[in-house]
Amino acid sequence: MSPRHLLSASFSRLLAGLAALLLGLSSLAAAQASHHNVGGAAARSDEVSRREVRKRMKEMARPGIEHERLSPLVGRFKFRAYFRLLLDDTPESAHGIAETSWMIGERFIEQRIRGRRATRSFDGLLILGFDRYAERYVGFWLAESDSGMASISGVLDEDGRTIRLEVESNDARFEERLRRKGALVIESEDRFTLRFEEQDLTTGEWVEMASIEFERDR
Repeated sequence: MSPRHLLSASFSRLLAGLAALLLGLSSLAAAQASHHNVGGAAARSDEVSRREVRKRMKEMARPGIEHERLSPLVGRFKFRAYFRLLLDDTPESAHGIAETSWMIGERFIEQRIRGRRATRSFDGLLILGFDRYAERYVGFWLAESDSGMASISGVLDEDGRTIRLEVESNDARFEERLRRKGALVIESEDRFTLRFEEQDLTTGEWVEMASIEFERDR
């Protein structure tokens, strides 16, 4: 082959190589642009999702009428209680003061109890609010008589003034968690009552274990 023909063949191969290189670069640029667009769309989608989540969180965290129903419990109250430790016990009595206030933007009430029974004084703390996700009243009770906490859950009764409660707490008799049922009855702006019952496993009957009557201290 003549030098002229060799030069022509080399030039043709060079042009083919450049064309392939340009095609490859073009494809790479297109892929990067496509990836950028997809990433941008995903980022926008994430941002919309975040906005929706924040909006939902704000709506579900806002206190509602369910929280307003707890308003009569806020303030300073005198209380008298009757309770028993065992199902067949004669009820004992106690009395004291309960001070209740709103907390965390009126989403929960905090009730501090200081009382006295026949042999000694006692303290307790109740936290109660409404979970708009679970659509239930929720809370817990702490007292010096227990190293754990009693968990509380409840729903509003049809009468509009009674919250039916389910309580789970430690029980020293059986050394395990025990379920009880109860009721918070809001009688007026100045009076409310807490009652708790336990089931007698022998008879199947529910026995009142505690009744606490609160009256506003004027």
